[in-house]
Amino acid sequence: MSKNEFFKSRMEQSYVKSHIVKEYFHVWAKILGSPSLGQSKLRYIDLFCGPGRYEEDDSASTPLLVLDNIIRDPKLCGRVDVHFNDENTDFITQLKNEIETSTSYKDILSCISFSNFSVENIAAPQATGRYGYPPTLLFMDPWGYKGVNTALFKYLNYFGSEVIVFFNYNRVNMALSNPVMEKNMQKLFEEKRLLKLKADLGGKKPKDREIAILAAFEDVIRSKCNDPVLTMPYRFVDKDGSKTLHYLIHITTHPLGYGRMKEIMYRYANLQEDGIGTFDFHKANEKPQQMYLAFSNPLDELVGMLSTEFKGKKIKMKEIYYKHNVGKSYVEKNYKDALLKMERNGTIKVEPPIFKRRKHKGHPTMGDECIITFL
Repeated sequence: MSKNEFFKSRMEQSYVKSHIVKEYFHVWAKILGSPSLGQSKLRYIDLFCGPGRYEEDDSASTPLLVLDNIIRDPKLCGRVDVHFNDENTDFITQLKNEIETSTSYKDILSCISFSNFSVENIAAPQATGRYGYPPTLLFMDPWGYKGVNTALFKYLNYFGSEVIVFFNYNRVNMALSNPVMEKNMQKLFEEKRLLKLKADLGGKKPKDREIAILAAFEDVIRSKCNDPVLTMPYRFVDKDGSKTLHYLIHITTHPLGYGRMKEIMYRYANLQEDGIGTFDFHKANEKPQQMYLAFSNPLDELVGMLSTEFKGKKIKMKEIYYKHNVGKSYVEKNYKDALLKMERNGTIKVEPPIFKRRKHKGHPTMGDECIITFL
């Protein structure tokens, strides 16, 4: 399928991807736009924006969904500078014409700009200091992998800035074994890291190969950042639910952003028993197959981990979540369910006790401020 064909008809996977980005943009903008942070301007940059609509049903794609989020929230109008880029001249022209002629966006038109560049030629951000740029949410959704300009991960060095990137695992996996694609792979992974990755891949099974490739790409991201980064991957698989096609990866330096994106991805994820998310997308009637790192833990495993890692400690529920959830498939709800189970089993004590806490639909709750003592 060519890029032009891609925008003729919207696939379910495209719907999920766009809505994850749209929903997270609004969460991110509301947090960073809080008066307490003193940020007068925010930026959203979409480097592979496309035409804005799918031909077949005229449904909106990511650019228009994000703009609709802005115009529906008076606190964001005029505060978010939006930049759309696509190297396809027809796409950027179509999007520009729709936005400029629509009455819906007239109040924020002065905050929207357009360009028609090849992303590979865009320079890395050069401003010095943590506050060299306004907080920026950068979305890189290239057709394939050539458009992933890894220098742009340096945006993560600026306060409040985060990146969402489309990683075409299937094509990268094939390209790593194709000598013709060597230069492209060097651009993506850099020469020394690529040599090590190829050496590591020798004889690996598909699952282990996938983990190694994802880890190498995450290492590229970390190499561009001054601070530790948190990556949250969402996997898209083929119609059989057995083969990884690509990932949508969220990258941040703050645990709050990581947790909020995980909650959004969880809503679009297939679920295992006990409400644990697989963080992947496939048809509802197809069986999920776990692939990514530690993302395969049922609730009882969470209970076991908490019992071991917090033994003898006294700590608030919300602190348990922020200290423990990174790199795991659990969302806040899962932690509360695990703690309620431990309370019933008598392996923890909770303040306030269960009979003093409110109930929801007849069931006990576990509030963020509850103090947990692990026995």
